[in-house]
Amino acid sequence: MVEVIRPSTAQRIIGFGAGALVVSFVYFSTHRQVWRQTAEVAQQYGAPTPVEILKPTVDDEQPFFGPKLRATLTRKWNQSVDATLGALAGELAKRGL
Repeated sequence: MVEVIRPSTAQRIIGFGAGALVVSFVYFSTHRQVWRQTAEVAQQYGAPTPVEILKPTVDDEQPFFGPKLRATLTRKWNQSVDATLGALAGELAKRGL
């Protein structure tokens, strides 16, 4: 059976969608304009632009966790996946899938 949507509900859905589109457009255009103006002001005063400040440096590329902790987390992850999906993998292997 097909569910019929009331006209008032359809109007609310259309209004919400249109409002979300308008708000998204205003937000992103304002965001772009603020970054552009910030870059212009930075250029006038000889300061680095925001994009240059946000670029990663060589020091930022250091791993957050050490190799021992990453190995431990990887092993625990694999064990938990095996415990969770091991029976499913075994059943699919039996069926040749």
